[in-house]
Amino acid sequence: MSWFNELLGGPAEKPTAHGPRRPAAPGPVPAPTVDPDAVRAALTTVTDEEVRQRHIEELGCALAAMCRKPSPDDAPGVWAAALRHVADRSLALQWLASLNGDRWLGEVAVLGRFAELRLAAVQRVADPEVLGQVARLSRGKDKGVFRHCSDVLRRQRQGAERVQRTAQLAAALHEMLSHSPLSVSCLLDLQRELQALEDAGEPLAECRILLDQADTRLRQESEARHSLQACKEEAAELAAECTGAACLDAAQLQQWHDRYSALAQRQARLPDWLGGKAAWQQLVASLHQIESRLATLAADNTRIQACEQFLSELAVGSVASDAAAAWEALPKPDRPEVRQALQARWQALQPLPQAAPLKSAEPPPTRPRIDLAAVRTLLEQMEQALESGHLADADAPARKIKAALGGVALRGDLAARLQHAHTRLSELSGWAKWGAEKKREHLVAAAEELLAGNHDVDYLARAVPALREEWKRLGTQASPALRDWERFDAALVKAYQPVAAQRAEEAARRAQARSAKEALCSEWEAFVAAVDWERPDYAAIEVQRDQVAKHWHAAARAGFRDERVLRKRFDTVVGEVDQRLVAARASEIQRREQLIGAAEALRVSPDLRAAMTEAKSLQERWRNEAGQLRLPRSDEQKLWHRFRAACDAVFARRDAERAEQSVQREMRAQARVALIDAFAAAVAGADATHIKRALGQFQAEWDAAKAGAGASADALEQRARDLRRQAQQRIETLHQQAYRSQLEALARQAAPADGVDADGLAAGREARQALLIDLEIALDLPTPDEFAPARRRHQLERLQSRFRGGRQQRPQAEELLAQWYATPASPDEPMNQRVQAVVRKLLEQSRTAAGK
Repeated sequence: MSWFNELLGGPAEKPTAHGPRRPAAPGPVPAPTVDPDAVRAALTTVTDEEVRQRHIEELGCALAAMCRKPSPDDAPGVWAAALRHVADRSLALQWLASLNGDRWLGEVAVLGRFAELRLAAVQRVADPEVLGQVARLSRGKDKGVFRHCSDVLRRQRQGAERVQRTAQLAAALHEMLSHSPLSVSCLLDLQRELQALEDAGEPLAECRILLDQADTRLRQESEARHSLQACKEEAAELAAECTGAACLDAAQLQQWHDRYSALAQRQARLPDWLGGKAAWQQLVASLHQIESRLATLAADNTRIQACEQFLSELAVGSVASDAAAAWEALPKPDRPEVRQALQARWQALQPLPQAAPLKSAEPPPTRPRIDLAAVRTLLEQMEQALESGHLADADAPARKIKAALGGVALRGDLAARLQHAHTRLSELSGWAKWGAEKKREHLVAAAEELLAGNHDVDYLARAVPALREEWKRLGTQASPALRDWERFDAALVKAYQPVAAQRAEEAARRAQARSAKEALCSEWEAFVAAVDWERPDYAAIEVQRDQVAKHWHAAARAGFRDERVLRKRFDTVVGEVDQRLVAARASEIQRREQLIGAAEALRVSPDLRAAMTEAKSLQERWRNEAGQLRLPRSDEQKLWHRFRAACDAVFARRDAERAEQSVQREMRAQARVALIDAFAAAVAGADATHIKRALGQFQAEWDAAKAGAGASADALEQRARDLRRQAQQRIETLHQQAYRSQLEALARQAAPADGVDADGLAAGREARQALLIDLEIALDLPTPDEFAPARRRHQLERLQSRFRGGRQQRPQAEELLAQWYATPASPDEPMNQRVQAVVRKLLEQSRTAAGK
């Protein structure tokens, strides 16, 4: 068990004398060789853990071989060993119920003999660590055990993630609820996330409660905004009334003061977070204006009351001089019209005569005249309606005839026709009343049947209003009995309850949607109001605009009217932002059009280098000066393609010029190759003079070609240098060969010694010796010591000759050598060696002269 103990973190089992056991399913259990009771007795006394584990394994194997169930007092390891080795499937499944502990169950799940046993064991494991180890060890060996472990671990992992996400969601809801006002976009995101979590599992009570609190807060904030708007409008209306009032009494002033106090109290009850709204500032300004105006009006009323009291105490015609002075000193109201009215009353109290007006005579009452033609026309309409059986069409002309007569009775044939028409109208009314009662009975039965039946909400929503409309139509013919109406109304009220409940729920949902959209509009308006349009961040504005539009379309619809009003409000703010975005995009497009125009102008620029530099600068400006505002993809692509085409045209000119230059360089290179080949052929010749002339010509032509090529060190230049060096060497070689041939010809022309006597040979030897010394002096070669006196004598003669002023033409070394060869003498090896040294010296001087 050491491998499993190590995996599960338990005590490791050391290998026994039989070697460590591999994690494989055990084979058939051999017949027991130990006594289980003896092993149990040994277990009670053993202290070494290694020996104890070995006894536990032996006891389990022995009990499995004997098919004996372990004792309840046996260690779990005995039960696990017995389960792993028992050969009876049903017996193993029975024993498994008595084994407890995830570690031992995991061991059986991995090493159990039977698939059913392994699966049953792993199904009782709850420890995630043990399940993970069992899954790892069962991969590719037991699909059932591995699948069960994977499913349980996945569910546990998903559950843990769901718990973690639930806690994060609850924390986010708490955080959101701690701020005012609530963010509608954040609330919608959290609501969708909560819905996704609940769709994947059971409802989350805590988060749902917090979300309900947020919905309540959102409705309260919406109501607070409505209240603020209403207070602002009422304050503006009251301020307008107070400002435009010309004259008012104390009751009106008190009423305005009460309205002002109520508005101030309502303002005090509004939440503090509304203080930053524009409507709040307008409300405060209106209240200040009302307060100031009411104070002014109260002071004015006090002055009016004092003036009126003064005037009321004076009697007509009894105005004294002191009263006039008191009136003049009395403070007058500020309003001109009131001041003029009081002044008029003061003037009226002065004693002036007044003429009494004459009463005009009242005209005598006139008797109403009856339009008989109109009555006859209405009577004909009434008779036609009665003939057709249209009671309502006949009743209307009857009423008009009664109004036209005004209580005056008709006479003659017209009166008889009217009487007959009224009689007929009464009969039809009676029949209509009877028919209406029957129809009402049917309507009551239909209403009760509607209540007793099982109908869906849509059917009830159509049937109940239809029945009421029919009842209402019958009311034009005859009034219903109160008992029938109560039965009919009670049945329809009960039948309509599901519809009312659904519509109430729908109304609540729409109210919630309206609150959410109002909050979204307020949040969007606040965002737009806070934007600094002098330095706008168009990227953030576009992101916010897209998010707001996304939340708006994702939110539920409010009622028809509310949705239309909210949509108008939302579109107003969005339209303003869109106008600014459109203007900004137009400005950006204009900027890019200018860059495109500048790039297209570079196509015909005569200075290509400056055009390329300007094109690169325009590309940098295109990248760096681009604002944060995104253009539509189609416009962006079109503008970029135009700009890129203009820049590519400039660089295409550069590429064309480079291609032309490359062709010219290739032609010059070919010409230089031809020069090299021709010069190489000339160098291969044997005429040194021709080679020297070809070298000078090649040098001149090569220098001209190199000046046009623009390159000084390349492979052709190296070849040209090599050929020039070869030509120099070839010229030197040919010169040396020619000089060597000349010297060899002199040697071949040497005078023979045959036919010359001994004296002549001796004289020749002396002459050769003198010539050889002159050659050595001329070529600065050493002379043997034995001939040193002769060399000094020759040198002295030369000096004396030079001092005497004589400039005798001395023979050249080649002439001296020719004389030496032409002088016959007997062979002398030392002298021959000295002559060879002279020849080598001459060849060396010839090579040096050719190199120069």
